[in-house]
Amino acid sequence: PGAAAAALADGLAAVPPAGARPLLMLRAGLREAVGDRAGALADYRMIRAADLATALSGGADAEEDPLLVNNLASLLAAGGTPEEMEAAARLARQLRGSPVPQYRDTLGSILLARGEAAAGLVELDPAAAALPGNGAVQLHRAEALRALGRATEAREAYARALAATDPPLSQAEASIARSALATPDKQAGEPSGG
Repeated sequence: PGAAAAALADGLAAVPPAGARPLLMLRAGLREAVGDRAGALADYRMIRAADLATALSGGADAEEDPLLVNNLASLLAAGGTPEEMEAAARLARQLRGSPVPQYRDTLGSILLARGEAAAGLVELDPAAAALPGNGAVQLHRAEALRALGRATEAREAYARALAATDPPLSQAEASIARSALATPDKQAGEPSGG
């Protein structure tokens, strides 16, 4: 990561601002990968502002880059504050109905986090079907199913999440899945919360 950051810094110093966008996207991704959330957010916001300014100066409608929207929305949602979650939701709405399963996972996860489990599952079902080996996507779907009270399906989805290897769950995610599987389902007729 250090060598990559140095190479990107050299590249950014060597190109004019108009040609910096691809390198800024790479730097934002690198910053995100090494845990520099603030730096990644700053890069994604700078790119987005430049994209919107370019579109507006050309008289075109601002059609945003879905990869940028996805990455920025995902990072904002990870912050967890109400303001960041609202900003993430506004951005992620642009991803609705995307053919890219990772984008649908982002939107579905944000909807789920906002308490819109049914709408989230509409996005998470196709994402999980397209990415059966992705542990995080399977976990997000399991969480939506559980939120909707579909306990049997949720348990199956948690088991799929734990078995996934492309990529597997992080330790924290695996702990969530194992905990959910260890919790007995509510008995029929028992009132549900919330």
